[in-house]
Amino acid sequence: MLFRAIFSAWLVCLVCACPGWADSSTNDRPHPWLLSVSGNYGSWSTTDLDRNGTQSLGFFQLAYGVESWGVTLTGIFANTSYKADENIDPFEISTFSDTDISTYFQRKFKNVTIRGGIDLRAPTGQSAFSEDDLGRMLTDDLSLDLMILNSYGGGLNIAPHLVAAFKFGDAVIGVGFRYEYTGVYESVTDTSSQYNPGDRILGLINAAWTISGNSYILSTFSYTYLGIDQKDDADIFREGDKVSLEVRYIRRWGDALNTVLSVRATTQQQNESLGEDDVIITEVSNSNNNIYEVFLNSVYRRSRGLSIIGLVGYKYVQPNGYAEDDSLYDAGRAKIYVEPGVTWYFSRRMYTSLKFRYSIIKDKADTSSSEDATYNVFNTDIGMVYRF
Repeated sequence: MLFRAIFSAWLVCLVCACPGWADSSTNDRPHPWLLSVSGNYGSWSTTDLDRNGTQSLGFFQLAYGVESWGVTLTGIFANTSYKADENIDPFEISTFSDTDISTYFQRKFKNVTIRGGIDLRAPTGQSAFSEDDLGRMLTDDLSLDLMILNSYGGGLNIAPHLVAAFKFGDAVIGVGFRYEYTGVYESVTDTSSQYNPGDRILGLINAAWTISGNSYILSTFSYTYLGIDQKDDADIFREGDKVSLEVRYIRRWGDALNTVLSVRATTQQQNESLGEDDVIITEVSNSNNNIYEVFLNSVYRRSRGLSIIGLVGYKYVQPNGYAEDDSLYDAGRAKIYVEPGVTWYFSRRMYTSLKFRYSIIKDKADTSSSEDATYNVFNTDIGMVYRF
């Protein structure tokens, strides 16, 4: 999720650095305010295990942006209910999540575009749970594919970021970083212990090429360093550093049809946890999975007032490095998803969208799943955007 958010901001910087890609939306405009309200309802289930759940999300976003600077306020309300195992009660929560405030500034100097800012995540959500609630939660990484939102709160996070894009003829090369300071919060209501997740440093290298007047290639390499997690000021865990590479082919087929083909690979180094004498040591094998994903997204402008959206994708999570009889073994999973949708434009300042997504997930048996299981996931998303 973090990578997608950073990639979106990065793409804006690259687009602004390429005059051929820019449109009126990137320039100072008479309607700099943007209000976005949307809702998402998702449900998932499997007949192979006694597991099922639903999640309803309400999104609110208010943004002010011109070419040189902008600020965005984003809030989410979540209602989640699921049963992770037949032997336990359902996990249920209804809460606001943490509130995001994002800022940016942008400057252009001939062939160089600089974009930076500070992001703030305010602790308005629920971060602390009882021991019983924690025992009912789905902790397997499978939850990332079943539900959109899996974390409901944390501490005060502050993240400065800066990217620079340099234009060389038909190519743009960019570099950037993001440092996320993660604040302390209480994670268990039954105790007074304080949890402090490690800070994160994200580095990016990006390149964009104009193949022709209607087609482009974007490639993004990212490296994320994750700091040591602490409990009551004592080191307890460090997640392995992440490396990701994404390549996108963007094609405009005339004025009516645009397509994006994306291929992404993500790998993660070994974690570190408490060993003998309460010393942080590297795990014997790698408990993290390599992830590969490809998707094709198309937008067809049927008329001035209607666009048809189509998305199809495949995601493969490779088994991790442990043996099948080890408690840390994760057998991986495969996911296929399709997402049709439509967007209605009432005017240049207002539109609404309706999208449906169906995903089928094949999860293999391991410590977190007593047998192979097939999950069916349904999502419906409706939203409205108004610019003023």
